[in-house]
Amino acid sequence: MFRRQLFIAVILFCFSAASSQSKKAAQQPGIFDDLPFNDFTENSILAPGEDAGEKVRSNVFARVVLNKKTCWQGEALLATFHLYSSLKSTSSITKRPYVSDFFSTDLKYSNEVARYKKESGRSYRDFILQREQLIALQNGSLPIDPIIVDCKVTYNDENGKKQFYSGEVVSDSAVVRVKPLPDPGTNSSFGGSVGQFAVSASLNSDSINAGQNAVLTIEFTGAGNFGDLKVPEIRWPAGFEGFHSTVTREIQTDSFPTSGKLLFSIPFVAAQQGAFSIQPVSVVFFDPENGRYDTAISKVINVFVAPGSGQPADTAVVPGKTKAKFPWLPVLGGLIVVMALGAAYVLRKKKPPVTAGQKISEPAIIEQVLPEIDATEKLKGLEQVDHKKVFATELKATVSGFIKARTGLTDATDE
Repeated sequence: MFRRQLFIAVILFCFSAASSQSKKAAQQPGIFDDLPFNDFTENSILAPGEDAGEKVRSNVFARVVLNKKTCWQGEALLATFHLYSSLKSTSSITKRPYVSDFFSTDLKYSNEVARYKKESGRSYRDFILQREQLIALQNGSLPIDPIIVDCKVTYNDENGKKQFYSGEVVSDSAVVRVKPLPDPGTNSSFGGSVGQFAVSASLNSDSINAGQNAVLTIEFTGAGNFGDLKVPEIRWPAGFEGFHSTVTREIQTDSFPTSGKLLFSIPFVAAQQGAFSIQPVSVVFFDPENGRYDTAISKVINVFVAPGSGQPADTAVVPGKTKAKFPWLPVLGGLIVVMALGAAYVLRKKKPPVTAGQKISEPAIIEQVLPEIDATEKLKGLEQVDHKKVFATELKATVSGFIKARTGLTDATDE
């Protein structure tokens, strides 16, 4: 009996508590009042005699939202153009904002996820019309013109027939105060880049061959204004020759500020074998977050240049110095050929003419070494002579002996 009475008492207490909570909830504002459950369909109906344009303007408005109203020249600025509507409507941009004082980049956006904004006690659906990254080209107070939108509203009248009306919506304009960059001072290499960047350098291979093409890649990574990043000055080692670079941009436009990488590919050729170092490259940029100039520097690149095709393996040189032997053999060989032709011409002129009836005797066949062959063999030996006086003396004797052997002439002192 006692248990039954206790059970009934507990149930009555629960009913009493629930009733008390219900009365308190009825006295307080609804917990769903802040949620955007306004009846946009009912609100879209155009009443008889109601002005369509005024209906649109009183229920739809556009606005430009800036991430900041003061920035540095060259700093990335985010401008988002919103449309807020409490009507069941479709909208199209009829005039985009004119931003002649800025360099603009369209950024990606999405309206797939519903967004709502509550203002003056009313709920509005929030649509993004345009999202841009703006970079000021000059300092001063720079205007951002309004965006103009045409809104078309549809609804069903009391007979169930579809009706529509439209109206124009103009956003507010905006003004951005752009500050000039501070004096770079000793950072004379500043090229105008504003943001936060890092730089690295790499080769397509740690070992390359002399005389063959190789590629040096300079990579800038970071976020901000990539437009003013240029290929840095390369301090090539002696015997290296660089050529025109190509650029590859990998910039992400789905985030702000735009981020990614900028790649400069620089082909080059190393003429000599040996161990070399390519000195670091650097870029000076202005960091708008900290309001100061900063420098990004790459690391030293060590590279070994192996002998190329046709280059002896023992011709390693000291980096920065070049020593090459003059190609005496081809030059003197050509000189001997020219002198031989000249000597033949002289002998032909000295040969007496043959008279009619005169018998020409056949020359005796004598085995001998031709002067050209003998001179060429001697010249090959001269190529290994390093002493200048010895080389000159032997060269004179070789050439003089060749002329005597070919023409039969002697020096004036021998006559």
